[in-house]
Amino acid sequence: MHSPIRSSALSRMRVLFADQLFVRTPGGMVPTPRAYALAGPVGEALGQIRHAVDRPKSFDPSTTLGRRFTIAVTDYTDLVLIPTLMRVFRSKARGIKLRVRPLDRTSVYEQIDSGNIDAAIGGHLHPPARFAVQCLFEERFVCIADPDNPAFAHTEFTAASYVQAPHALFAPEDDGSGRGVIDSLLDAQGLRRNVMAIFPHITAIPFAIGGTDLIATLSERPARMFAEFVPIAIQSVPFSGLMPFSIDFICARRVEIDAGLAWLRATTIEISASL
Repeated sequence: MHSPIRSSALSRMRVLFADQLFVRTPGGMVPTPRAYALAGPVGEALGQIRHAVDRPKSFDPSTTLGRRFTIAVTDYTDLVLIPTLMRVFRSKARGIKLRVRPLDRTSVYEQIDSGNIDAAIGGHLHPPARFAVQCLFEERFVCIADPDNPAFAHTEFTAASYVQAPHALFAPEDDGSGRGVIDSLLDAQGLRRNVMAIFPHITAIPFAIGGTDLIATLSERPARMFAEFVPIAIQSVPFSGLMPFSIDFICARRVEIDAGLAWLRATTIEISASL
């Protein structure tokens, strides 16, 4: 039996938003499209109220117990930032837990809205205006290949040799097109690369191209890290127009009232400065 209070509240909400919000179906009550659209903003507003009421006056990571931060990250962030962040947690915030999840670009903003994750860290993200966005640093692309790859070793590496060479593509969310971030830029220059292999994880790339004629285009910091352990050669991307891109920390605007989340952001900014 429905609660009279809930029914009255739903009636007022229907009038306020000029929508039924929930409709009865054979399978039960189902949200309307308008209700789905309101879920993010309303969830964010409720989250801000909850944190304003519940938050401590200060946040001391060295004495805080039981709090857990959940962040969604790209493969890039896993390699470049998470190891240092984990060392900070274990040295300065031993009572705080960290959960790292893969970043799903199709649902990451809904996950922040709902509170399923506290923040997202990565590049080539375009969050709506309702989120707080902090640029951590800039990154650029480079090309990698086996040191004996003829494209690198015996000829001048040009835009022509770049597009003619067989490519290994890192595509964490491959849509079957065999295209990555830089392909729209190549389109504008009338160029198209020859993708022969596609991998979902960046760590596979340097090992996969070893002993082959494949080249790959990766972010520079991971490429430099791989070069310490795997024999690869690194070259600048041989065409113009490929600008540096930002690696961003994205979270809800409650970061202004949540001292713990503010500490996480400030800590990530601090370790990013060392990069």
